[in-house]
This record gives sequence, structure tokens and C-alpha cells, in this order.
Amino acid sequence: MIQYYTKKILLIFPIIIMTTSSLFSQLPGWRTVIDRDGNRFYIDTRGKIWTSGHPGNSYHIVSADGLDYYLNQGIELIRERHIPEGLTLLKSVLALPQNDDRIFHAQSRAAAEINRLKRREGQRFQKYEETSSLLLTRADSIVTITNTRMKYSLTIPFQVTLIRKKVRQRYNYRYSGILFGIIFKKPEPGQHNTHERFDALLAIDSEEFKSLLTHVKTLEKHRENLLGRDMYTRTSIQSKDDMSIYRITAGGSFHLHGFEGYFIKEQLGHLVRIVAPEKLSPDNEKKIILFLRNVKY
Repeated sequence: MIQYYTKKILLIFPIIIMTTSSLFSQLPGWRTVIDRDGNRFYIDTRGKIWTSGHPGNSYHIVSADGLDYYLNQGIELIRERHIPEGLTLLKSVLALPQNDDRIFHAQSRAAAEINRLKRREGQRFQKYEETSSLLLTRADSIVTITNTRMKYSLTIPFQVTLIRKKVRQRYNYRYSGILFGIIFKKPEPGQHNTHERFDALLAIDSEEFKSLLTHVKTLEKHRENLLGRDMYTRTSIQSKDDMSIYRITAGGSFHLHGFEGYFIKEQLGHLVRIVAPEKLSPDNEKKIILFLRNVKY
């Protein structure tokens, strides 16, 4: 009989939690807050911040404008066992430039929560660490894309939206592919990640090999052997042993314009490609070449 009632209580308990969550904005004295990044959360009469604790469908670009939300949502996601999503937010908070005391205190709390998670999860933490390797942060209008597992980082002066990401792994090989949509126009506050149409696409393909890559041409040849000859005409802009940058165009029915960069370090190789259906303005071309030249790998 006790077991029966225990099961009934366990079935009812999630409903109570869901109902309570839906009533946050209606509780007496509670305030609904929408920050400059468009995130919605609640503050109770004691000043405590309440977030949903659910991952949602979008990938957050963490900034100081939504710091309170990102920190508390990251903590709440981990409590609700959405550990990769929560850990990603907390690691992104740690990756923000430390410009003031508010960010410093948020980073201290994020570090404490991550250390607590590491102690609790033990050997499982390494798996969560790898599945939370893609970090997106923004300072002013500059977005930084960092992959802690594939060891690259790049800053881009445009609005970006994550479209998809893919990871494949087998013995002595790992692949990570990420696709972003890009809007060239500088967004208004609170308007990030709201566009359905993009001015260009940004693809980042990273591979970790068994053996060392000794020259960037090795990676270029590997990509050609893997995918076959493509439709692009390439004009070299810069070339060194460990990196090369090209202007790329495609004629025919595609009329694509853009740039691509190849980067190698030890066993890692990265291809960063940005393409647009229209000819790029001189100003945007300069910005793209600059961010490709400043890729950290």
C-alpha cells in the first residue's frame, strides 16, 4: 500500500512543479524581467532570480547584457539534469571578458558551480566537458566562437545564428562540423538570433587525426580527396606552412562569393568558409579577411 501511494505521489509531483513554474509571473510581488538580450526571467520578493531550467531550442550567445539570466539558467539546467546545456552556459560566462566586478562575481559563482559538478560527477564529468565544448560569447557587436575540444577560437563582427552542429568520432579520428547563418547589419539591442534569412553562411569543419599535420597543403589535399573537386575558383590571399586563405567564387547557376581559410596545428586541422549569394561589399570583405587572419588555433 505504501508503495502504491509513493508511485501516485511521484506521478503528481512533476505536475506540481510544472504548474508552479507556469505561475511564476503571477505570484504576488514577483517581477517579470526581459533583459537586453531578450531573455525572460522572474525575480521574487527576496530578490532571487528564477529561470525555466529547460534548455529550449536555441543556442545562446552569452553576453554581459544577459549575465543574470545566463548564470542562473546554467545553474538551474544542471540542477534539472540538463548538464551539457547548463555547463555550456557556465563555461561561456567564464569566457566573457572580465570588464567589471559584476562579471567577476558571476564568473566566481560559475566556477564554484562547475567545481561542485566536477566533484559530484567524478569520471562522468569528462563526457559532459566534451559535449559542452562549443562556446558562443558576445562583447558589444563582436561574437567569439570557441571550441574547447577542437582548440580553435575566432571573433566575427557580425550577427550569427547557429543552424546546426555535428560530431563524429571513431578510433584515432574526430570530426566537428558547425554551420552558422550570418547577418551583416549590426543588430539592435535585444534583436540577436531573430532572423530567419541570412546574408551569408559560415561553416567550420574541424578534424583531429592520428598523425601530425606538417603542412597546410596536406589538409587541403585531404579535403579534396574526401569531398572531390568542388565548384569554387580560388585566388590565394595569404599562405604559410600552417595556414592559407583564399578568395572563392562559383559561377554557373550558383554565383557564390566568399572566402575560406585552412589552419593546422599538430594533429588538428580546421577549414573556415564563409559564402554569400551576392557579391560582398568592400567593407565586409575587409572584415572577413581580418577575422580569418586572426583565427586562433
